[in-house]
Amino acid sequence: MTAGKVLVTGGAGFIGSSLALAPQAPGHDVTVLDNGTTGCWANLADYVAIRCLNAEVRDREPVSEAARGGKVVFHLAVSVGNLRSRQDPVQDAEVNVLGTLHVLDACRAEGVSRVVVSSSAAVFGELKTLPIDEEHPTQPDTPYGASKLCAETESLAYAKQFGMSIICLRYFNVYGQR
Repeated sequence: MTAGKVLVTGGAGFIGSSLALAPQAPGHDVTVLDNGTTGCWANLADYVAIRCLNAEVRDREPVSEAARGGKVVFHLAVSVGNLRSRQDPVQDAEVNVLGTLHVLDACRAEGVSRVVVSSSAAVFGELKTLPIDEEHPTQPDTPYGASKLCAETESLAYAKQFGMSIICLRYFNVYGQR
């Protein structure tokens, strides 16, 4: 990745903090936007070069401010988990769908050249075949899976409608430090 401003939404979380620490090479200006609900700010405590914003992806202004002048946005902010989504499907959709729309709209308005949207294997629902490939049907069976599939669909629509470079990654079992 060439040097420039990088925004990581959900950057205090497990995956986001690892990603936020990766571009610590000279010339990178990293901003993390996280509400601290499931992330842990201590994951970033030793890195003073990272700008940390305690904010919601559901709030347009902080998202726009964080995206301003950006080169790439890694969107990992999420209301995570099938159980949580069943307990409060509206809040799940507010974060995963509307939050994603706020990020995409801020990127479009601010001229961010690349967006990487994090999704989930939950978009598949009950598996029909193994191994899973790009042609496997997406039939989510939880509000979480449905909200992540909706966020993917919105992201790809933004790519087509506004000429944005957007990719969606479906994570399965993620592990590592912390």
